[in-house]
Amino acid sequence: MRYIRWKAFTALLSVLSVVIAMMAALTANLVIDSFTKSFTVITAVAAGIAALAASISIMGSRRLAREREPRRIFLIYAREDLEAARRLAAELREHGFHPWLDVDEITPGQVWQKAVIRALEESAVALVLVSEHLAKKGFVQEELKVAMETLQEQERDFSPVVPVRLDNSEIPERLSHVQWVNLFEETGMERLLSGLNRVVSST
Repeated sequence: MRYIRWKAFTALLSVLSVVIAMMAALTANLVIDSFTKSFTVITAVAAGIAALAASISIMGSRRLAREREPRRIFLIYAREDLEAARRLAAELREHGFHPWLDVDEITPGQVWQKAVIRALEESAVALVLVSEHLAKKGFVQEELKVAMETLQEQERDFSPVVPVRLDNSEIPERLSHVQWVNLFEETGMERLLSGLNRVVSST
């Protein structure tokens, strides 16, 4: 996951800058006569590394943001809800969105886990189809975790990970702070499309 790797790399650079600053302080205590010169030089190096880490982090985030397709919608669902996911995908296409459904997008020979993660990184929004089957599926939970980590990089008024209820099942804990939509209600699709347009315009 590129976003996760970027976070780990920039965090490592930040830690390195702190370590260098601590070494500067220790050196200063041991070599009092050269305190000013050594501390200034090493602190400058530490500050440079910290600035580099910040720059790399910003560039990486901007690059990933550019790669995301504004109307690409990633669908997270349990296998038992495939038909519901297909119907939703068809409806989204009719309204100008580009839904990503694994059974339609992953081709023979692809490493499917990598394909799923890449698609998540390139999507603007992820819809989580909540049903009684969702909590039972291990990789579905992993997809949800990756979606939360990858898409929600910044604090926004609108979450790019949206729970869509297919039945009266409870919303997953990690999405409990996000307003959901009940697709089984008469106005459910209308509300979902309205919400998607607002989420996409805010990304």
